[in-house]
Amino acid sequence: MILVCAACNCQYNSSKRASKYCSGQCYGAAKKGCRPWNKGKKTNIAPWLGKARSPETIQKIVNTKRLAQYTHPAEVREKIAQRLRGKSRGGSANYIASIRGSWRYKEWRNAVFMRDSFSCVHCGATGYVQADHIEPFALLIRKHQIKSVDEALQCEALWKVENGRTLCKPCHKRTPSYSSGTRDFILPQNGFSRAVTKT
Repeated sequence: MILVCAACNCQYNSSKRASKYCSGQCYGAAKKGCRPWNKGKKTNIAPWLGKARSPETIQKIVNTKRLAQYTHPAEVREKIAQRLRGKSRGGSANYIASIRGSWRYKEWRNAVFMRDSFSCVHCGATGYVQADHIEPFALLIRKHQIKSVDEALQCEALWKVENGRTLCKPCHKRTPSYSSGTRDFILPQNGFSRAVTKT
């Protein structure tokens, strides 16, 4: 549709019938000096803008915000606390993370890397490698009934270098015990089985 610009009187193509200007520059030139539609009108959007607040008003705002702080209901607070304590995962989330961050775990991992010359035992890749437990770490913790970091540090079965191997990340992901795959080892011991089998 060919229209005529209201500012410069040139012809231009537009798909909108209501269009009046050929460009943003013409629109700005046409509106220059026009009084804004809301100038001088009182609005209740933010009546305090541009005004200095008295100390009494500031104190009232502070007190109101302190007293009106949002708090979760009791059951939600308990769920959050359980998650932080690791109770939502059988109470193991907290201390397993601490065990993996302990000095003994780091020594075990370095010993595995040194024995395998920092290369993947499957494909020989070097660079970013990971230390994998041949017998899964979570299974060892359950088998030896470890409930704290101190018990883990004293359990020699966790720190056998023979139970470790160096893998690159792609090879590590293909192991059956990677990430949640450890359940394949743990659940059958408790009388459960997984509906989905890994291919």
